[in-house]
Amino acid sequence: MRPPDAPQIAAALYGAWRLLRLEPDGLQAFRVDVEAFWQSFFAALIVLPGYAILVSRHLGEPASAAGLVSAALIHVFAYAMNWTAFPLVTYYAAESMDRAANWMGFVIALNWSKVLQIAIYLPLVLAADTGFFGQGGGAVLTVAGFVAVLVYQWFVTRSALDIAGAAAAGLTVLDVVIGLLITTLTEAAVSG
Repeated sequence: MRPPDAPQIAAALYGAWRLLRLEPDGLQAFRVDVEAFWQSFFAALIVLPGYAILVSRHLGEPASAAGLVSAALIHVFAYAMNWTAFPLVTYYAAESMDRAANWMGFVIALNWSKVLQIAIYLPLVLAADTGFFGQGGGAVLTVAGFVAVLVYQWFVTRSALDIAGAAAAGLTVLDVVIGLLITTLTEAAVSG
């Protein structure tokens, strides 16, 4: 499988941008086929540096170089799980809601939307980390970014799966729960 070329990436990010603007016809910018499905996971490589920055904020000083390598490998595994667990779960959810035909397009849109999600969330977290806004202001920035990302994901889910808002909210919450579970297990594994 070849990675997407620059025009394909641009088209996908344009679609993600339209969805961020709450324009459901942004879905039309995505090519939906098996190759585009697998190519959408290329977004994980684009998001990876931002994820690494977020993770590095919580890493303490490793006891050794081996400890650093172990922690990095655990985080790489967790990152891969974050990108695959929710799409797998939603396959069965889409099937049970009679939306299996929409699932592939949903995963494609969701994956590319994660590029914009990190573009929203990371700067707010880093701004909060500066201390410029004070502890309360920093917390508000971080929570505001998290809420914005959740609303965006909810809209992508609702639009791409063509489901009711409450069902999309349930799937969005499910993604958060899966992410928290993976994060908790990752932190436990890293701390030993």
